[in-house]
Amino acid sequence: MARKKVKKVKKDRPKFWQRLKEGLEPEQWVWLRRRGIQVAVMLMVIVGGAAGMKYLQTYVKSVTARREIPLRLTCEHIPWATQEHIQQILLSSGVKNTDNLLDETLVSQWAENLQANPWIRRVRKVHKHYDGLIEFDLELREPVAMVEDHSGRYMVDAEGIVLPMVRLADGHVVRLTGQVEALPQPGQAITSSALLAGLEVLTYIKSYDDRLPASDQLWRELAMLDVSNYNGRRYADQTHLKFYTCGNTELRWGAALGKEIALYEAPPERKLETLYRKHSIYGTFDKFMSVELCELRPEVADPLRRG
Repeated sequence: MARKKVKKVKKDRPKFWQRLKEGLEPEQWVWLRRRGIQVAVMLMVIVGGAAGMKYLQTYVKSVTARREIPLRLTCEHIPWATQEHIQQILLSSGVKNTDNLLDETLVSQWAENLQANPWIRRVRKVHKHYDGLIEFDLELREPVAMVEDHSGRYMVDAEGIVLPMVRLADGHVVRLTGQVEALPQPGQAITSSALLAGLEVLTYIKSYDDRLPASDQLWRELAMLDVSNYNGRRYADQTHLKFYTCGNTELRWGAALGKEIALYEAPPERKLETLYRKHSIYGTFDKFMSVELCELRPEVADPLRRG
């Protein structure tokens, strides 16, 4: 007869953790379990952080690949600049929609590119967001005058820096004329003593005008400043610097700032006071034949007026 196979009864062997627990004192087991939980949590944090960074990199790349990077100017409102002009300035940073925003060298490169733009006096800050937005805090050069040479027309700021000609949104520049010479390239400063003297007078008037209520301002009535007789080089007995209004009225300023003839010519403060007092009489200069600003003596009567 064939022997029947007797099935061996498998004995349940204690698991690893059970054997380990049985071999340790209760205090040792509690310490080991606590440390094991801490190690497990740390591993979960490390793995989760690595996975999160990988996802962030993938997300940033996908964002920059599917749309243009938005640019925003965060400085105070600039009324004289059009939105098109501001956008052109921001684009001179060299930002591209293919840029990897996680690249740490981009901010310094953008700032360096912007600093080469003649319209920018100073780059205060460039900040990139991981959602694709780039913010620029810039100090721009406001044009004060317009000059012209054989190559074309240019704008000039208060420091004499030559700027490309652009359309202004809500600004006004005065034409500087009377000095024929080649101008430097945009971004460089003019060197003509006559133009610089005229620019200094323009800046002196504009800085005062900007602080006044709109009803008292006269800056927009000034159309041209002629510096051809700077330092009396053409006619010693005539005014050195001469304004013309939009209505072609002469405003005889006199010598450049700091070059007034003592005991003969009014100081700049007196000229400025006379300029605004005359304007306040009729609300315009074009009721006068001309306006003399150099006179030291108090006026007895107003100059002849038109019509």
